[in-house]
Amino acid sequence: MSIRSKVFSPAVSIDQRGASSNPRPTVGTTTEVYDYMRLLYARVGIPHCPVCGREVQLQSADQIVDAVAVLPKGRRIQILAPLIKDRKGHHQQVFEDIRKAGYVRVRVAGAGRG
Repeated sequence: MSIRSKVFSPAVSIDQRGASSNPRPTVGTTTEVYDYMRLLYARVGIPHCPVCGREVQLQSADQIVDAVAVLPKGRRIQILAPLIKDRKGHHQQVFEDIRKAGYVRVRVAGAGRG
Protein backbone atom coordinates (compact mmCIF):
# COMPACT_ATOMS: atom_id res chain seq x y z
CA MET A 1 0.00 0.00 0.00
CA SER A 2 1.54 3.31 -1.00
CA ILE A 3 1.42 6.46 1.07
CA ARG A 4 -0.76 8.08 -1.58
CA SER A 5 -3.56 5.61 -0.97
CA LYS A 6 -3.74 6.38 2.77
CA VAL A 7 -6.06 9.05 4.05
CA PHE A 8 -4.69 11.39 6.72
CA SER A 9 -6.82 13.55 8.97
CA PRO A 10 -5.79 17.15 9.40
CA ALA A 11 -4.20 18.07 12.74
CA VAL A 12 -6.16 21.33 12.88
CA SER A 13 -9.41 21.99 11.09
CA ILE A 14 -10.33 25.56 10.15
CA ASP A 15 -13.87 26.69 9.43
CA GLN A 16 -14.44 29.22 6.72
CA ARG A 17 -16.78 31.94 7.89
CA GLY A 18 -18.19 35.12 6.47
CA ALA A 19 -16.47 38.46 6.77
CA SER A 20 -16.28 39.89 10.26
CA SER A 21 -17.41 43.35 11.31
CA ASN A 22 -13.77 44.30 11.94
CA PRO A 23 -12.63 46.61 9.13
CA ARG A 24 -9.13 45.08 9.24
CA PRO A 25 -9.55 41.33 9.66
CA THR A 26 -6.47 39.19 9.38
CA VAL A 27 -6.19 35.59 8.28
CA GLY A 28 -5.47 34.69 11.92
CA THR A 29 -8.57 36.33 13.35
CA THR A 30 -10.90 35.40 10.49
CA THR A 31 -10.01 31.71 10.62
CA GLU A 32 -9.56 31.67 14.41
CA VAL A 33 -6.05 30.26 14.01
CA TYR A 34 -5.01 32.85 16.58
CA ASP A 35 -7.00 30.96 19.25
CA TYR A 36 -5.22 27.70 18.39
CA MET A 37 -1.83 29.41 18.44
CA ARG A 38 -2.57 30.86 21.88
CA LEU A 39 -3.39 27.38 23.16
CA LEU A 40 -0.26 25.93 21.59
CA TYR A 41 2.03 28.56 23.12
CA ALA A 42 0.33 28.20 26.49
CA ARG A 43 1.12 24.47 26.44
CA VAL A 44 4.68 24.53 25.15
CA GLY A 45 5.79 27.98 26.24
CA ILE A 46 7.59 28.96 29.44
CA PRO A 47 5.81 31.77 31.31
CA HIS A 48 7.87 34.70 32.59
CA CYS A 49 7.02 37.57 34.92
CA PRO A 50 6.13 40.65 32.83
CA VAL A 51 7.75 42.91 35.46
CA CYS A 52 11.11 41.28 36.29
CA GLY A 53 11.42 38.67 33.54
CA ARG A 54 11.99 35.72 35.88
CA GLU A 55 10.52 32.35 34.94
CA VAL A 56 7.22 31.63 36.65
CA GLN A 57 7.20 28.19 38.25
CA LEU A 58 4.46 26.08 39.78
CA GLN A 59 4.40 26.28 43.59
CA SER A 60 2.52 24.25 46.15
CA ALA A 61 0.43 25.94 48.84
CA ASP A 62 3.12 25.04 51.39
CA GLN A 63 5.83 26.70 49.29
CA ILE A 64 3.76 29.88 49.03
CA VAL A 65 3.11 29.94 52.78
CA ASP A 66 6.84 29.44 53.45
CA ALA A 67 7.75 32.29 51.10
CA VAL A 68 5.28 34.64 52.80
CA ALA A 69 6.45 33.57 56.28
CA VAL A 70 10.04 34.71 55.63
CA LEU A 71 9.01 38.21 54.55
CA PRO A 72 10.03 40.99 56.95
CA LYS A 73 7.56 41.83 59.71
CA GLY A 74 5.20 44.61 58.67
CA ARG A 75 5.61 43.89 54.98
CA ARG A 76 2.35 44.38 53.13
CA ILE A 77 1.14 41.64 50.81
CA GLN A 78 -1.86 41.26 48.57
CA ILE A 79 -3.84 38.01 48.41
CA LEU A 80 -6.18 37.69 45.45
CA ALA A 81 -8.73 34.92 45.04
CA PRO A 82 -11.96 34.74 43.05
CA LEU A 83 -14.97 34.71 45.36
CA ILE A 84 -17.62 35.06 42.68
CA LYS A 85 -17.20 33.73 39.19
CA ASP A 86 -19.63 33.70 36.28
CA ARG A 87 -22.61 34.83 38.38
CA LYS A 88 -24.45 38.04 37.62
CA GLY A 89 -26.18 40.19 40.19
CA HIS A 90 -25.42 42.07 43.38
CA HIS A 91 -23.30 40.33 45.98
CA GLN A 92 -23.49 42.66 48.98
CA GLN A 93 -23.42 39.73 51.43
CA VAL A 94 -20.01 38.68 50.12
CA PHE A 95 -18.64 42.16 50.81
CA GLU A 96 -20.10 42.14 54.31
CA ASP A 97 -18.65 38.69 55.04
CA ILE A 98 -15.13 39.59 53.96
CA ARG A 99 -15.26 42.89 55.87
CA LYS A 100 -16.23 40.97 59.02
CA ALA A 101 -13.32 38.60 58.37
CA GLY A 102 -10.94 41.55 58.65
CA TYR A 103 -10.18 42.38 55.05
CA VAL A 104 -9.98 46.10 54.28
CA ARG A 105 -9.81 46.15 50.47
CA VAL A 106 -11.59 44.35 47.66
CA ARG A 107 -10.82 44.17 43.94
CA VAL A 108 -13.88 43.98 41.73
CA ALA A 109 -13.48 43.42 37.98
CA GLY A 110 -9.87 44.62 38.13
CA ALA A 111 -10.57 47.79 40.14
CA GLY A 112 -9.59 48.13 43.80
CA ARG A 113 -12.13 49.33 46.33
CA GLY A 114 -11.26 50.11 49.90
